[in-house]
Amino acid sequence: MSMQNLNSHDFHIPQEGFKGLRRHWKSDLLASVFVFVIALPFCFSVAFGAELPIVSGLITAIVGGLVINFIGGASMSIKMPTIGLVPIIIWGIHHLGAGYPDAGLELWLAVLVLAGIFQVMFGLARVGDLLALIPDVVIYGLLSTIALDIFARQLHYLVGVVPESEGAFQLLLEFPSNLIYNSNLDIVFISVVCLTVLFISTTFRKRHESIFPVSLAVLLVAAVMGWYLDIGNKDGSHYLLLDSGTLLTSNLHLPEFSRIYSWEALEVALVVALFSSLESLLNVKSVEALDFYRRKSIINQELIALGFGNILCGLLGGMPMSSSMVQSATNINSGARTRWSGFFVAIYLGVFFILFTSMLGYLPWVVFSAVLVYLCHNLLSKRLISNIKEIGKDQLVIYACTMLFTLFGGLLIGLLAGWVCSLLVSLYLGATLKSLFVATVKVVNFSNGHSKIAIKSPAVASNYLSIRRQISKIPKGNQIYMDFSKSDVVDYSLMELIYHHPYNYNTTEGSIELQGIEDHESISEHPLSSRVLKDKTRKSKYMDENLTRFNERQLDVLAVASINNAKLRPNLTYDGHRLQGFSFSLGYDLKYRENKFNKTYQSNLTDKTTKIEFSDVFLSRGLRMSDQSRHVSVLLITDLPYDIPNFTLNKEGILAKVLQTVGYSDINFDDFPKFSEYYLLQGREEAEIRKFFDARILSFLEIHQDFSMECKHNRILIQKDMNLMSRIEIEDAILFVESFLRLICQEELNETEEVLEYI
Repeated sequence: MSMQNLNSHDFHIPQEGFKGLRRHWKSDLLASVFVFVIALPFCFSVAFGAELPIVSGLITAIVGGLVINFIGGASMSIKMPTIGLVPIIIWGIHHLGAGYPDAGLELWLAVLVLAGIFQVMFGLARVGDLLALIPDVVIYGLLSTIALDIFARQLHYLVGVVPESEGAFQLLLEFPSNLIYNSNLDIVFISVVCLTVLFISTTFRKRHESIFPVSLAVLLVAAVMGWYLDIGNKDGSHYLLLDSGTLLTSNLHLPEFSRIYSWEALEVALVVALFSSLESLLNVKSVEALDFYRRKSIINQELIALGFGNILCGLLGGMPMSSSMVQSATNINSGARTRWSGFFVAIYLGVFFILFTSMLGYLPWVVFSAVLVYLCHNLLSKRLISNIKEIGKDQLVIYACTMLFTLFGGLLIGLLAGWVCSLLVSLYLGATLKSLFVATVKVVNFSNGHSKIAIKSPAVASNYLSIRRQISKIPKGNQIYMDFSKSDVVDYSLMELIYHHPYNYNTTEGSIELQGIEDHESISEHPLSSRVLKDKTRKSKYMDENLTRFNERQLDVLAVASINNAKLRPNLTYDGHRLQGFSFSLGYDLKYRENKFNKTYQSNLTDKTTKIEFSDVFLSRGLRMSDQSRHVSVLLITDLPYDIPNFTLNKEGILAKVLQTVGYSDINFDDFPKFSEYYLLQGREEAEIRKFFDARILSFLEIHQDFSMECKHNRILIQKDMNLMSRIEIEDAILFVESFLRLICQEELNETEEVLEYI
C-alpha cells in the first residue's frame, strides 16, 4: 500500500526532502545517535572479519548515508556493509589473487565496481521481482552457512591465531590444535570477557541496550583490558590493530581494472551482486514490518541504488553495501521519521573517520572477532531452527537442504539446490509439473467494488507471478476475495507474497480475504503454514449446509457476534492497514486479521452512526523472531460523532512510574488520584485531552480498568493485555465500548451500567 494514498482520517506520511528535514530534524537527529553507536563497532567488525582495512567498513557506511540513502527505494533502510558477504570477500580476494592478497585486493575492488554495474542492470531489468520469489527460508539457509563459516574462522582469532585454512570444516578441525598449542592466554582471557559481556546482554531489555549498545561497550572493555595486560609492550604486540596491518587509510588500495574481463572476475562479480541483492531484499522486507507508516519499498529502485553504491565503494576502497537489518530496525524504533536520519549517521561516522581513527590502533583486534561471533549467533541459533520448524516441516527440509548443498558446493549451488528443493516439496504436497510455474486463475469484477479471484490449480510461490498479473488488473481499492477451494496446495511462501499485495498496489480501503483455505489441512499450527486440500468425503464436526467449518476460537466469536446481531467473517484478511498508525503494533508487522464482525452504535443525540469492529490480529516479527509473534484481539471504533484528541491510555507500569521522576510525560488529574495512579495517559494536546476526559469519563475508567485504548485521528482502538480475548472478555469489551460511547455522546448510562459503576 502506498501510504501517500491513505485517506485523510488515517495519518500523515512524513514528507521527504527539505520539508521533511525542517519538520522532523529533531527526531531524526536523536535516532541517528542510537544508530551511530551501534553502526560504529559493526562496521569495524565486519571489515576485520573480511580481512580488509578496518576503515573500509566506515567508507561504505558513509557513502551509503551521504549519497545512496537519498536515491534508494527503501525509505527507512540504513545502508551498511553486510556480514553476509564476509566469506565471499575472503574467497574472492584469494580466488582473484591466486595466492597474492595485495594483488587480489586491488582486483577485488575492481570486481566490486563490476558487481555494482550488475546490480544496476538487475534493477533496470526488474530482476528484483524474480528474486523476491525465492523463499525466505532458502536465504536463511545461505546466511546460516555463511555464519557458520565466519564462526569457524573467528574461533581461531579468539585465541590469538590467524587461520590459514579455507572452509568451515577444515577450520573447525584445526581449532583444537591451535587452542592447545598456539593460543595466547591474555588474548583468550580478553575473548572470554568480551563474549561474556555480549551474551549476558541478551537477557536485558533492548530499550536499555539501545541507550548504550553492548557492542560499543565491549570495545571499551577490550581497550581497558589491553592496557591493563600491557598487550602492546609484550611479545606479540601484533595483537593490537596498530601492528596488525588492517587499520589506517595508508593500507587502503585502489581498484586495478587490467584483469576485470577474466572469467574469475566475472564469476566473483556475479556472486557478489546476486547475494548482496538477496540479503538486501530479505532485510528490506523485515524493515518494512517495523515502519510505523508502512512505507513500501520499491525493490528494483533499491537494487539500482545499491548498485551505484557498490560502484562508489569499489572506487574508494570500501566494502559491498547492503540494506542492514539491525541498524535499520534501530533507526525506526528510535523514532526516525525520514531518510535524513541515515544522512546524520554518515556525518557522525565521517567525523569519527577523520578525527578518531588512529585511536583504534590501541585496541586488541580480538574484540572484533568476539563481536562477529555474537552477530552470527542469531543466524545459527536453536531458536531460528525452531521457528522454521514451527512454520512447517516443509520449510525445515528446504532450509536443511540449502545449508547442506551450500556447505559442500558453495553459495550458487546452495541457492539453486534450495530453490529446486522448494519445487520438489511443492510436488510432494500435490502440485503438478504444469502448475509449478503457471496457475489457473479466473477473475470476476463485480459492480459493487468487489472482485473474486478463483485459483483452480495449486497455489505455490513459483507460480505467483501468473497470479499477481491477474491481481494487478483489478481496480485499486477493490475488496478482493481469493478463493482457494479448488486449489490442492496453498504454500506458506505464496501466502506471504499475497500478503504484500494490499501495500504494493496502492489500495486505500481495499483488502484481500482468503476463502476456501478452511477446507485444507495445515502442515503445522502456524497460521500461515502450507495447506493441503482435505478429502471432501470427510465431514467436519461442525458442519452445516449454511455454515463454514469453524474451529473452537471461531465458535466463541460467532456466539458473541450472534448475540449482537452481527455476521462473523472468519476468513484471513490482509487488511492490516486499517489498524495502521496505532502504537500497539509498533515493532510488529500487521500480518492479517480474522474472526471479524461489525456492530453499529446509534446515539440518541445525533444522526451519525458509529461503527464498532471486532477482529483478531496476527502480529509478526518475521521468521527470525517468530517466537515473539502474537495474536491480539482489538475493537476499532470509527465514524465518531465528535472530534476527539489523539491520546494513548495504558496501565501504568513500574518503569513508567520511575521515569516520571525525570520528566517522563503522564497526564494526571488531582481530583481523580485512583485514575492517575493506575493509568498512563499521554498525548501532545494536553489541554484538549484534559477537556475530553471529564469527570464522568474519569469516574467510569476508575471502575473499568480492564482495557487499554488509543485514539488516532478520530478512531479509537481498544484492546486487553496484547492477547486474544475470551468469549466473556469480548462480551465485556462490547459493553465497555457502548458505555464509553454514551459518555462521549453525553447520554445517560442505563440502569445496569449505573449499577456496575456503583459496584
